[in-house]
Amino acid sequence: MFQDLRYALRQLRKNPGFTALAVGTLALGIAANSTVFSWINSTLLDPIPGVAHTSDMVTVMRGERSEHPTPPFSYPDYVDLRDRRAAFPECLPITTTTWPSPGPASRSEFMAR
Repeated sequence: MFQDLRYALRQLRKNPGFTALAVGTLALGIAANSTVFSWINSTLLDPIPGVAHTSDMVTVMRGERSEHPTPPFSYPDYVDLRDRRAAFPECLPITTTTWPSPGPASRSEFMAR
């Protein structure tokens, strides 16, 4: 077993180009695997940390959805909803803010907790 390991290391030292290619390929594969797993974990398995059943979540808004929505809930409104909740076991405030991005005539949305 140790003879095989020494032989493999000797061959890798003799061919530095192949060694670099093999190490680079392994590093790229491990990085891609880690990235995909992290994405699947954060989007499908645990989309909102601390929320057990995201399918039971609802959005409470003021007014109707339209191009010109009414102002968002203020902090006192949130505290009132949180303290007087009868239908909801827990409340989680999330705000969506839209502002111009550096690109030409494009807008970006960012979620803040």
